[in-house]
Parts: sequence; C-alpha cells; structure tokens
Amino acid sequence: MKRNRVTHWCAALAATFALCAAVAPSHAELPPGTYEKLKKNASEVLTIRILKIETPEGRVGHFQVFFTAKVLGVTRSKSGVKIGQTLRIASYHVTEEARKQGFVGPRIPPLLPGGWEGKAYLNKKQDKKLFDLAAYGESFEATKKKSSKN
Repeated sequence: MKRNRVTHWCAALAATFALCAAVAPSHAELPPGTYEKLKKNASEVLTIRILKIETPEGRVGHFQVFFTAKVLGVTRSKSGVKIGQTLRIASYHVTEEARKQGFVGPRIPPLLPGGWEGKAYLNKKQDKKLFDLAAYGESFEATKKKSSKN
C-alpha cells in the first residue's frame, strides 16, 4: 500500500513537471556575478565602431553573426590590438521564434547595427584573426550619448 502511494506521488510530480515544461518556455541564465567575472577576465576590452554585419540569408533559429569593427580605443589588449585597427568578431543571435519555442542558454547578444559604438569584451581565438564574445549577451556596452540642451 505504501509503495503504491509513492508510485502515484512520483507519477503526479512527473506529470506536473511535464505540463509546466510544455506550457512555459524554458530560459536558462548564468549564476549571479558570472557576466561581471567574464568581463573582468576578457583578454580584450575595446571601444569599437561596427562597420559591417554578416548574417546568413534565412536567419532562422540560432545563427552565427560576424561583425567587422574599427577599434576606437583600447582599455586592455593581451593580443596587442591598436587604435585604428580593424578586426572581425564572431557572435550569434537567436530569433524571437526560437526563443518562444524554448531556447535555453545565456543572454543572447544583440544584433548590432552598422555605426554602433561602444565597449566590447572579447577573447582572441587561437591561431585565427577572429575574436569571440567574452561575456555572451553582455559583451557589448553602448556608449552613452550626451543629451543636447537647447
């Protein structure tokens, strides 16, 4: 009799979890403080301007993005990046449809427009002239624009 109650309780609990998973899309987030730690450990902290964006034709689900950027300032560079240098950044993006279907992962990087300026936290890829995001969707910080007073 006791074994029957445990079995029924486990079955009810499993059904509840399955129902919750089906109703609400899943979202995963990194533990508190992780993004700050990733930024602190980034090998490259640069102020950049986006010159060019490369995305696939269809842009379905989870897709890779490449940014070509000009370096406007260098806060830290273990690889020796200099002001005025042009570099290529590998990123990714996730469509709204994929998010609604239950995309699970850290914060999604923004799909930056051409001309965007701000700070980028990056890591240099091994043996390539390519940089990766150091802190997922928190790897870019827009430059705060000063408001003009009339």
